Amino acid sequence: MVLDDVSLNIEKCEAVAFLGRNGAGKTTLVEMIAKIKSPTKGEININIEKNLK
Repeated sequence: MVLDDVSLNIEKCEAVAFLGRNGAGKTTLVEMIAKIKSPTKGEININIEKNLK
C-alpha cells in the first residue's frame, strides 16, 4: 500500500510540492489527481470554481 488516508485542501493560486522517499506515492498521487490512475479504494474529489467574467 503506497497511499493511505491522504487528505488535501489546496486553495486557488496555492503552490504545492510533494516530497518523500522513492516509492512513497508522490507520482501515484499526482496521477490520481490528474485522473491518469484511479484509486483502488476511496475517492478523489476535485472542486473547481470557474469565474465566468
